[in-house]
Amino acid sequence: VLRSFSDKTEYLNSLAFNDDDRTITARSSSHTYTWSLDGRLVSAAKGGCPCRYIYGNGVPARLDKALLPLTVTSPSGNYRCVLDGKDSTEFSILKKDGTVERSYKLGDSGAVFDIAFSPDDSYFVTAGSSCRWGRLYDTRKGLKATLVADNDVCSVSVSPDGNTIATGSFGGMITLWDRSGRLLRRLKGHRSDITSLVFSRDGKFLASSADATISLW
Repeated sequence: VLRSFSDKTEYLNSLAFNDDDRTITARSSSHTYTWSLDGRLVSAAKGGCPCRYIYGNGVPARLDKALLPLTVTSPSGNYRCVLDGKDSTEFSILKKDGTVERSYKLGDSGAVFDIAFSPDDSYFVTAGSSCRWGRLYDTRKGLKATLVADNDVCSVSVSPDGNTIATGSFGGMITLWDRSGRLLRRLKGHRSDITSLVFSRDGKFLASSADATISLW
């Protein structure tokens, strides 16, 4: 960990590097915060975003149904992943014209919590519950690899060059993989669920959030 900083009061539900890669914006359920990369709080304003998860037995069990159908668009805009179905267990890849490239039904193998496309649209990654996996898919051909982590995977991000995948797990572990699904390394530092992961636009940094804490790697 290069450094960590915290609001200390609110769980942070989303992260984003701003255009200059010099500041990070984080949103809780009620506020939006901006920090510089040295940990200085630049601004705080009312208005945030809801937590994505519905909890059961003390752990996230599924996405909030109020968020469904959830659509994630690829960087080029040529594909969309639309997540729907009971407990977020079904999703489809749509082409730009709206026709279906492929559809998936996960059934009892777990709900999808997060989705990220590669910059060139060639693959996408899903994070899911009920088993310790992320899944790597070729956008046109289907499942390519299963990313077996230390715990259920709840967040995912892809580096700007498309060569590194980051997955965040319940319990606080971040795992890095190459674009073929090969394990590269594990990053330890958080003690609770990784709710959000994001690479900086230049690929030099990875930011993660857990509870009210942001870590910069």
